[in-house]
Amino acid sequence: MKPSPCSPRNSAVAAFAATLLLASVGSAQTTAPAEETVELSRFEVRAKTDKSYNISSATAGLKTRQDLIDIPGAIQIVPRNLIEDLGNFPYPSDFAKYASSGVASFGGNNLFYMRGERLTRTFKNGIEYFPSIDDDVTTETMEVVKGAQAVLFGTRPVTQGMLLRTTKNPLYTRKGSVRAIVDSNGLLRGEFDLTGPLSTELAGARMAYRVVGAQQEGDQYQDNLFDNRTVLAPSLQLDWKDTTVRLRYEFSHIKTSGLFPNNFLDQNNEISYISGRRQSYNAPWSYSTFDKNEFEATVIHRFTRDFESKLQVGYFSEDRHDHDTRIAVNNTTILGANGIVDATDFVRFNLLTLAQLQKMASVVNDFIVEYDLGTHHQQTNFGWAASSVDDEQALVFTPMISPQTGTTSFPIINPDFGPDIPDAALPGSVNTVQRRDAANVYVLHQAHLLKDKLIATAAGSWSWASNTSHLDVLNPVFKESVGDKPLYRLGLVFKPRADLSFFASKATNFVPSGADDRDQSGAPLPPSTGTVTEFGVKTTAFNGKVTGSIVYFENVTSNLPVRFNLGTPQVYAVAAGVATAKGMEYDLNLRPVEGLNIIATMFDGSGPKDQTGARLPRTYKSTYSLLAKYDFQNDALKGFGIGGNYFHLGELTQSGAPNIPGYGVYNAFVTYTRNRWYFNLGVMNVFDKDYYAGGNSRFSAQPSTPRTISLSSKFSF
Repeated sequence: MKPSPCSPRNSAVAAFAATLLLASVGSAQTTAPAEETVELSRFEVRAKTDKSYNISSATAGLKTRQDLIDIPGAIQIVPRNLIEDLGNFPYPSDFAKYASSGVASFGGNNLFYMRGERLTRTFKNGIEYFPSIDDDVTTETMEVVKGAQAVLFGTRPVTQGMLLRTTKNPLYTRKGSVRAIVDSNGLLRGEFDLTGPLSTELAGARMAYRVVGAQQEGDQYQDNLFDNRTVLAPSLQLDWKDTTVRLRYEFSHIKTSGLFPNNFLDQNNEISYISGRRQSYNAPWSYSTFDKNEFEATVIHRFTRDFESKLQVGYFSEDRHDHDTRIAVNNTTILGANGIVDATDFVRFNLLTLAQLQKMASVVNDFIVEYDLGTHHQQTNFGWAASSVDDEQALVFTPMISPQTGTTSFPIINPDFGPDIPDAALPGSVNTVQRRDAANVYVLHQAHLLKDKLIATAAGSWSWASNTSHLDVLNPVFKESVGDKPLYRLGLVFKPRADLSFFASKATNFVPSGADDRDQSGAPLPPSTGTVTEFGVKTTAFNGKVTGSIVYFENVTSNLPVRFNLGTPQVYAVAAGVATAKGMEYDLNLRPVEGLNIIATMFDGSGPKDQTGARLPRTYKSTYSLLAKYDFQNDALKGFGIGGNYFHLGELTQSGAPNIPGYGVYNAFVTYTRNRWYFNLGVMNVFDKDYYAGGNSRFSAQPSTPRTISLSSKFSF
């Protein structure tokens, strides 16, 4: 149930936020500690600590620290300072869409769109994890990697691309920060980040720690909506001679008012507010909970100055429970018998009861070696990975009875859901069991030729996956899908000058079916395969003040799963034959004068189409965005910054229904930095625009957040 505004938990968060914000009227006069100087591994890079949004080195895109201009592919990096300047968003894609073309939020969870469709994967520190709900307090940088990268990341990355998140690592300089966020809807959020050495150097060994956490409670813009979070992530790092050992644990408890929204589009293809803008069409007792545990161990060893290995072992688990109201999918009554939604209409609801447990174990072992052949520099990456995923769930839909009518039909005006309804009886055991085992080996070689003017990349791998599922364990019928495929990646970069490159690449990928990719009999679909062809130009002109890329891509995917009966126990999928998408991506990062950062992106695509030329459902053809911030340089306004951004998403196709209209939204913010203090006053949705912000369908639509004012205060020490 939704916590009372006066609950002890809410009061603690409110007190924490109030203390930080009130304390911010003062000003600390001490000087921030100097940055430490460290020799970084070839596998890792530390983001810049200045105010620039531009990072020119890849942190994980090709599992090696190298300049983006030398990589034959489209990669954009979102640094931590950009994340904090943009404000408080619930999902990673809310930040990434302002830094990379073609990215859009799905709404409701960590799933997101890229290159026109919602078929993407998210990795943390190079290891795949569950794409439900996650918090970004532990994130140091995000990398938006376009195209097929399965050669280096195993069997899960899809043709369109993936989002790579790097977490905050322990440092040997003692640092800390506390941050508080409040907004005009009633959100209360506190964060902390502490790091430093645990001991002085002993026999050449030293150890550092980092503890990051967050607590979030409070109201949202619609009645009965909430998103409460508790996150705690400690990590330890030991450095001894040529070896680094890092242990990371992350716990998060997230409780929301329901994973998917309950609003809908009316007969005018607009978000329906017939019961008022604050009506969310869900019961006050609805909830979804996610308890996640992440364990990760990393060992980096430098055999020589130019030869390193990185071994990662991870175990993730997520225990999810849903108890919420859902508008009945494809409820034609919503549009009214006469095609006009009015106060006489009725709507049907179901009670969703879900219990799900997901567990995943992964091991990834990467090697990198650099050497010269004559005057030509060479780099070779090779490695292997294996993972195992278990997904067990029970799902029951129960028609709800209206206390007003005594039937399953609820008045569309302010429906009364009545008291909390007990969970429906789940089967004696789970009714869906899914297991996926996967493995891959790879090798990638990069050769610098013609005095570094030509960089050739060739990679190959072998991927294997076994996907087993069965429905109704009381009468189990096992279905299995097994596949393996050799993959390749070829790339060529031509650099006529150090700050300009032209590239071409071609790569393949291999994706086994997911938990919901089953046909009507319960059998897993065969793996999907794809080919990505890209041509592009990149620049870092004027000493990095102008960086960007223009990329043409063509994605071809076979056996792409298209799901039906979403949100019901009878969800199934069919393989869509061959789907093709092509388009142009424009990404530009400018620093024309000191203190000014500008990011401009544009995506123009064909929209993914099947072999008949028809657009696939839930796909789009365009996005564009503009973000700018200026930090004043004159003495009178020193410390102040002002920024704004705009994002546009084109219309989304819908299966058997009118397309969902596109939208554009403006945000603005003002920052002030003084000594160790950082303040941010933000306005989200400046012009208070109503639009479809995400969701599973037009009957499960997430309305846009109205104009919202937020204030954050951060103190670093």
